[in-house]
Amino acid sequence: DGTPRGSSAFEAEADICITLSRPEGRHDPSVRRIAGIGRYGEWERNIQLKDGRYVSLGTDNKIEFNKAVRFVKAVLPDSPDTGLKKQHLRDKRAGDDEDISASTLDRALEWLVKQGEVEVRQLTNERGRPKVYWRAYDPSAGDGKEDGIYSHQTPSPNGQNK
Repeated sequence: DGTPRGSSAFEAEADICITLSRPEGRHDPSVRRIAGIGRYGEWERNIQLKDGRYVSLGTDNKIEFNKAVRFVKAVLPDSPDTGLKKQHLRDKRAGDDEDISASTLDRALEWLVKQGEVEVRQLTNERGRPKVYWRAYDPSAGDGKEDGIYSHQTPSPNGQNK
């Protein structure tokens, strides 16, 4: 099953035992699961080989959450007029995004709303009072929606600008 076999005395002698294996589920072929156990506790991470280096991806839950965040940002419209309900957002899952669970998608939406990257409005005139989601406007994105130039001068310590 990919784990060391034999006496557990072998693991008891080492301060830390590390296992490198393929993670369960559907992952990129360059992803590996690295797990450690020892006197300092247990831990596990997924790592991926990119440009000749291994990069930490986090745990399986973190990978799916980040995938859901990228999906939501890519799919949501910019306007509240064309905003999407949760069900419509779930229906847009296709290809690699089909395996994102509904609960992870909900957590990603809630997190993006708290971060201010997604806005939400509840429709009170529709049955079930569904919520509609859209991407929040980001003036630093440079998408040409600025109303003008913002200039700010830092005040001097005595309150007078010089």
